[in-house]
Amino acid sequence: MDDRTFEALRHLVLDESGIALGPGKRDLVAHRLSRRIAELGLADEAAYFAFIRADPTGGELGRLLDALATNVSGFLRDPEQFEVLGRFLAGRLAEGAPRIRIWSAACATGEEAWSLALVVAETPGADAADVRILATDLSGGALERAQAGVYEAERLEPIDPVRRERWFRERPDGRWEVGGALRARVLFRRLNLSKPPFPMKGPLDAILCRNVMIYLDPDVRQALLAEFQRLLAPGGLLFVGSAETVSGGRPP
Repeated sequence: MDDRTFEALRHLVLDESGIALGPGKRDLVAHRLSRRIAELGLADEAAYFAFIRADPTGGELGRLLDALATNVSGFLRDPEQFEVLGRFLAGRLAEGAPRIRIWSAACATGEEAWSLALVVAETPGADAADVRILATDLSGGALERAQAGVYEAERLEPIDPVRRERWFRERPDGRWEVGGALRARVLFRRLNLSKPPFPMKGPLDAILCRNVMIYLDPDVRQALLAEFQRLLAPGGLLFVGSAETVSGGRPP
């Protein structure tokens, strides 16, 4: 990929998603775009960039962002955070809170959102209250997989067999599907975290935005944190990734 095309792609991705691609990401970008370029029968990345710009629907731009997004997730990832959230929810419900709202801000392929639903389902008093989870992501492809809620058996290994049998259903093909009791708790929507303000009004009791802000431009990150502050209820919780901070600093 030539310098001019890489810089053009970097600026486009930054403007449309807030993701800051460092100079060292050239080979990664070229690798992730290679299949789509071949599918379209285009000559190179420069031709693909021109193709994106000429697409009036914006669909190819969405494909580009899907290809470059990092959609890594897992069930009950960083389990101590889910333990903290479970205690927090139990406390709110014990106080008689009639309504609780949780946001999985970058849900990727859905494991985080379904883990939240699992924690809610097992929290005493949740059935008597209005507890809902909003799960959003920039990637349309990841959201499709998240909404389907079907996973290979090894993806569910962090969930012990008793809980798995209770909340999931094994399919004839050996994969596991999220059960209806968890599905009733979660609403999936596409959302670009680099474009606040967001349509929800709040207040939200908890927000999970984990392992996302390390990829964002610092100015985008600060605007996102300000929006989280607007949406969080007094005493609400914000969960970030174990390698992330809520202060400044350049992404890698």
